[in-house]
Amino acid sequence: MKSFKVKVNPEVLKWSIQTMNIPEDKIIESVHINKNTLNEWLYKYGRPIYVQLQKFSKLYMCS
Repeated sequence: MKSFKVKVNPEVLKWSIQTMNIPEDKIIESVHINKNTLNEWLYKYGRPIYVQLQKFSKLYMCS
């Protein structure tokens, strides 16, 4: 099954990171991305694929 990119408001991602206070290196490791990819998501240049967003959600225990 091919994954697809998901439109996610970067402000929601930033809010999740700030609220749960999980370090960036933990996000990068858990979601299997690099720092540049995370920055692209947070600053509207990129979008996560569905599987990455699932991993992010699981890490933050939110949907």
